[in-house]
Amino acid sequence: MIASRNKVYHSIGTRVRVYYSRTFRGNIIAIVRGMGAMSDEEPTNSDLTPISSHIEVPAAPLFDFVREALAAVDVVHSDGALPFIPVVRGSRMIGRYVPTREGDASRIEVAMTPGRRRLSFVHEIGHVLDHQALGTPGAYASESGRLRRLMQTIDRSAALASLRERGRHKQITTQDRRGNMIRFRIDAHDVAYLLEPRECFARAYAQYIAVRSGDSSLLAQLDDKRGDLLTQAIYYEQWTDADFTPIADDFDRLLRRKGWLR
Repeated sequence: MIASRNKVYHSIGTRVRVYYSRTFRGNIIAIVRGMGAMSDEEPTNSDLTPISSHIEVPAAPLFDFVREALAAVDVVHSDGALPFIPVVRGSRMIGRYVPTREGDASRIEVAMTPGRRRLSFVHEIGHVLDHQALGTPGAYASESGRLRRLMQTIDRSAALASLRERGRHKQITTQDRRGNMIRFRIDAHDVAYLLEPRECFARAYAQYIAVRSGDSSLLAQLDDKRGDLLTQAIYYEQWTDADFTPIADDFDRLLRRKGWLR
């Protein structure tokens, strides 16, 4: 974990926060962050710092998939001024971004099970950006109104309309890959979780990076997820290409105005 403390300083017309952090290697770093937040309608200064330079990945070959996922992100955009965040092996079947109670970035836990782990890691990078870079650090921009246009576009998508419709039913009948009709009980808690703005943003971000980077592995994992009975035919977690086009365009617009788009 990163041990950190911070102080708030005032300068002419703005407030900044200075983070003093100790990394896994024992280095002390100071990161100056603006505490004010702009909406996605306001341009910001260009910062072409690669995201990978702020993510501490263990050297073990076991974490090569993380480095490969970060390379795909770096192809698409930079990050502004993220704190340093360590990647650690998690105990869950899926990845997880873990902030501290104070709102700082603590770590990203990754799952080592085969499957869509590259796409899952990019999903967690989406959470990091949402929580630390796109609005006020420590608050999810997707839930604060800072990304209003993008989140409205996501909310109006056919995938989310279908997901909300699923939430109105306790059970559905659908077709599996073999063409057999099956009954499936809808979990209202799963639907509510998938509709949370931060989760919608992270799923959309993962798909955006897969599409815009053209990374063959990410695209294959995206297609695998979109072809999955549970994640797509029942819960509509990702978007079709046509449904996603306006969302991708809004991501382009947001990152271009931030000065981060490659």
